[in-house]
Amino acid sequence: MNVATKDAVALNARLKKIKERVKEKEEDSLIESRVKQFKEKEEKAAVERRVEDLKKGLSAAPGKGGEGRGAGGTEGPGGGISRGNVESRYKAYYSSIRDKVQDAWIYPEGFENKKVTIIVSVRIARSGKLLDGWVNESSENPRFDQSLLDAIRKASPFPPLPADFEGPYLETGFRFCHPRCE
Repeated sequence: MNVATKDAVALNARLKKIKERVKEKEEDSLIESRVKQFKEKEEKAAVERRVEDLKKGLSAAPGKGGEGRGAGGTEGPGGGISRGNVESRYKAYYSSIRDKVQDAWIYPEGFENKKVTIIVSVRIARSGKLLDGWVNESSENPRFDQSLLDAIRKASPFPPLPADFEGPYLETGFRFCHPRCE
C-alpha cells in the first residue's frame, strides 16, 4: 500500500470517528431534549393536579369530618401532598383541631333549631400557632360566621404539626354544621 492510500485510509477512519461522535452528540442532545420535555410535562401535570386538589378541597367538603386540603410545603402551599393522603395520614391531627374548635364554639342565640353550614380555612404554623382563619363559604349570617371565627381563635394554639409533615405550615379547610352535618 502506498503512502497516498495509507493517508486516505487514515483520513477515512478519522472521518468515520468524527461522524460517530457527531451522531452520539446529536443523540445525547435529542435525549436531553426529550427528558426536558418530559419533566416539563410532568411538572405541568403536577401543578394541574394540585390546582384540582385545591379546588376540590375548597368546594367539596366531605360529609363527616369536613377536612379540607393539606398544605404548607415545597410546591407552594401544599408540599405535593394529596388531599386523600393528608386526610388519612393526619386524621388524628385534623380531629384534634376540629374538636378544639367545636369545644370553643358558642353558637349565637337564635340558631338552636336552625340547620346552618359554614366552610372555613385555617393556616397553622408548625408550632401549632394560628396564623390565619377565614370564611370560604359563608352561612349567610355574619353573626354565625363570626362566632366560628371567634371559636377558632379561642381554640388556638393547636397541637404542633406532625413531625413528618412537610412544609412550614398547614393550610386546610373545615366544614362545620349546626346542629350536625349529615
